[in-house]
Amino acid sequence: MTPHPPGKCVRESWSRQIHGFSLIEIVVVVLVIGILAVALSGQYHKASENTKKEHAESLLKSIAYNNRLRKGAGRGYVLASAGPIDNNSALVREGYLARLDWNGQPYRYWGAESTASCIVAQAARKKSGPSGTTNPEYNSQALCMSADGETAEFVNTQPDGSAPQGCSLTCGGS
Repeated sequence: MTPHPPGKCVRESWSRQIHGFSLIEIVVVVLVIGILAVALSGQYHKASENTKKEHAESLLKSIAYNNRLRKGAGRGYVLASAGPIDNNSALVREGYLARLDWNGQPYRYWGAESTASCIVAQAARKKSGPSGTTNPEYNSQALCMSADGETAEFVNTQPDGSAPQGCSLTCGGS
């Protein structure tokens, strides 16, 4: 048996240990990452829509509360027939609500259905525009709030920009 020259064993072991990834290994990793991205993007979208709905419910409560305050002050409800709530609506002009970027919100908001209605605030998911959605699972979501503080979610069949109709609240069973 002849001895190896110094360092030859080390070089041979390095040449066997140092190698790149094979094409198959890279393809498998890319596929796994792609599958995870697809699976998680659906969960992200759902969580994002739930957050938008929770924010809409919070804003709806504020609108309903301030609409009731306005009526209690003898000025009557701001009605849905006056159009969506924005910085020109009576609730904002009279200082009941703060100025917001109402057009940038993912939901549109309206006041009471009528002067005698127990529904004092409504919201509907925007179907178009920068903060709207075309996803049918979400673009027909609507919310309403009664004078008693009850909130209900319902399906809005009205065109985008129109006040929602179909709130199921009956206000004390009447």
